[in-house]
This record gives sequence, C-alpha cells and structure tokens, in this order.
Amino acid sequence: MGISITLCLVFGSLILTSNFFYTLVAHQMGKETEKDYFAECLKLSAIHVPILINGNDDFKTLAGYEGWFGNGTESNPYIIENYIINNTVKDYNGIDIQNTSVYFIIQNVTVTNGTLYDNEGFYFYNVSNGELRYNTAYNNTCGFNLQNSTNTILMGNNATKNDEGFNLNYSNNNVLINNNAINATNYGSGFSLQYSHNNILTENTAAILNNNGAGFNLKNATNNILTDNTATNNGDAFSLHYSSNNTLTGNTVTDNGEGFYLHYSNNNSLKSNTAINNFYDFRLWYSDYNVLTDNTANDNYQGFYLRYSANNILMDNSATNKLAGFSIHYYSNNNFLTGNNATNNYYGYQIAFSANNTLMSNNATNNEMGFYLVESVNNSLTGNTANDNEYGIYLNHSDYNTVCINFLSAYEKCIYEVECTGNIIFNNTCEDLDHESNAVISGYNLVFLITGMTVFIVIFFKKRNIRN
Repeated sequence: MGISITLCLVFGSLILTSNFFYTLVAHQMGKETEKDYFAECLKLSAIHVPILINGNDDFKTLAGYEGWFGNGTESNPYIIENYIINNTVKDYNGIDIQNTSVYFIIQNVTVTNGTLYDNEGFYFYNVSNGELRYNTAYNNTCGFNLQNSTNTILMGNNATKNDEGFNLNYSNNNVLINNNAINATNYGSGFSLQYSHNNILTENTAAILNNNGAGFNLKNATNNILTDNTATNNGDAFSLHYSSNNTLTGNTVTDNGEGFYLHYSNNNSLKSNTAINNFYDFRLWYSDYNVLTDNTANDNYQGFYLRYSANNILMDNSATNKLAGFSIHYYSNNNFLTGNNATNNYYGYQIAFSANNTLMSNNATNNEMGFYLVESVNNSLTGNTANDNEYGIYLNHSDYNTVCINFLSAYEKCIYEVECTGNIIFNNTCEDLDHESNAVISGYNLVFLITGMTVFIVIFFKKRNIRN
C-alpha cells in the first residue's frame, strides 16, 4: 500500500511539473494559453523512460514491444509520440537513435532535465529518413543533436534553456522549419551547423539571450540555405566561419552584438536581410567574393563593414543612423559598391587604408561626410549622388583616386582634399548649401546629441550617489 501511494505521488508530481513546463513554453512561444499548443499533447502524453535504438532490427523489435504504429517504410513510418521523458538517467539521452535508415516520425514528445548528467534531448547518430515535429527539449545539454545524419526533417520543435538548441555535425541534406531555440545557456548557439552541407533552414527563431553564443552558427559549412529566420538578443545573430557558398535570404536580426558576421567565408550570398540595432549589422572579416544585395541596416554603430576583405559586391543596400553606413577598411581591395543608400550617418561611405575599390551610382544623404577616403589609393568614385551633407567627398591623405561625374550638394565643401597627390577630379556637379536654411538637426547629429545628454545624466547621478 505504501509503495502504491509513493508511486502515485511521484507520477502526480511529474504530471504537475509537465503541466507547468508546457505553460512556460507556451507563453515563451507567444501563445495565449497552453491549450493553444499543448492541450492535445497533454491529453495523450504518458511518462516514459529514455529510449535507445541502435539499428533497424532494434527499431523493429522495440516498435513491436512498445506498440508503435508503422512498419518503417516511407508510406508507413514508425511513429513515436505523446511521451514525457524526465531525462535524469545517467549516460542516457532522452531519445537516442543510431545507425538506422528506416522511416520514422517522433511527435509531441517532451524531454526535460538532461543537464543533470550532461544528457541530450533528442540525439541521432548515422540516421536517415527521420522526422521530428512539435517536440520540446527543456533543460538538456543539447536539445536536438544530429551527428552524421541525413534526410531528416525537424518541424515546429522547441528547444528552451538547453546548453545548445539545435546542432548539426557532419549532417547533410536536412530541413529545419519553424523551430524555436530560446534562452540557450553558457556559450551555446540556437542553431549550429558544423561540417554540414546542403541543409535548409527556414522560418526558425533564435532568441538565446546569451551574449557569448550565436543565433545561427555555421562552421566549415557549405551550400546551406537560410531563409526567413529571426534572431534576437544573441551574441551574433548569423555567424559564418570558414563557410562558403551559403545563401541567406529574408532573415531578420534585432538587438544582437553582430547581425551577420562572415569570418574567412567566401562566395556567400546575402539578399534582402534586415538588421536593426546591432553593434555591427553586416561585418566581413577576411572574407572574399561575397555578394550582398538589397539588405537593410538600421540604428547602431556600423552598417556594412569590410576588413581585410576583397572582391565583394555590395548592391542596392541601405544603411541609416550609423557611425558609418558603409566602411571599407584595412586592405579591403577591389570591392564594388553600386546602388547603395546611406542616410543620416556620420560617414556615408568610408574607405580607409584600402585600394582599387569602385563606388558607382550610390547615394549619400544627410551625413556629416558623404564619401570619406583616408590613406587610400587608386579608388574610383563615379556617378554617385551626395546631397545635404556637410562634405560631399572628403579626401584625406589619399592619392591617385578618380572622382568624376558625381552630383554633390554640401554645406561646407562639395569636394575637399587634405594633403593629397595625383587625384583625378573632373565633371562633378556641385551645389553649395546654406546652413541657415537647414533648421532640422540631421539624424546622425541628433543621435549624438541624445547620446551625449544621456552620458551626462548618467555621470551626474553617479557623482551624486557617490557624494551621498
């Protein structure tokens, strides 16, 4: 009788804990009540021990024992569903499947508390033809981990408060759609692809609330497609290291340390992405032959920043309210910029210690300096428009550049040279503006005015508190 009462108490507490957990995740997902997302799952879910499968025969045997639907074929896959697994058994992952090629679906399964013994939520090794949908991993070492696995679909899954959300390692040809990685701990990433190729990630969300981790982290990963994903409050939103030939389209990043960071990554395409309020919105470091088209960078320090990066194309992008809209720095040579817009920055376009870049048909409006070159040689500025800037084109210790057929209006100087030699300047159109007719504070100066006032107020109150 005592044993029965104890078991009832244990299972009762597990069910209460599970209900609380579902409520927590539902609210993190933005659902009005847990019923919106989890009611059906809760109605059918059962407490289950961790599941370990090794090989197709093992899968068949366990499916028969457990009474799982299906026979492992494409038309009739095995179905594992409606379990709650409290992952506190040492050296066991919540669901661990290895060395299988049969077709299967895992759905509406929750794995929790694996961090106690460094266990993972859902772990696949050398697996193909799996599908995970509407599962939840909470408080595990890794929520969803694919190792050497292919042709797997992950849809509508949630990874919350795991060390890492979704990890693909040496895993190719997988699809991740509408998954969520929330509040990863330590240095973990929301979505990590390492040595993984030809994967598709679309409509996923990373909000790991961790300044050390990345929302989407690619290392030595090629030919992946990332479309319409969202990254908020991460260290880096999208971080590519030694990764090439990837396509990033229509992604949105907000309030991260870095928006899109390419490091030793070549031949990638970034198109129609939006970056708002990140320290660097788009940063290329030792990265060549990338194409950035129709991207938007708003409200923070640097919009598009190239350093030691060559032969990139930036076309039809826009940058607003930055220190610099477009920066080409430190031996970033042979880059081509056309059709871009820089508005309300200090520097619209800045070239520093770089050579042989071409800027053609770009626009710079209401910046302190429309185009600024320092210690840079053999660059070409042709057919650009710089309106309502203090300086249209400012050349500082920069030699043998070509400046022609630009349309400029400025309050101080349309074209200004400081200790320059051999620049070729011809056929530019200049309009001198009157400061008195410009009663509006420029966007960039307004940002600096507000920042200065904020710093003054902070210092004032700190001193006041010290005196008190």
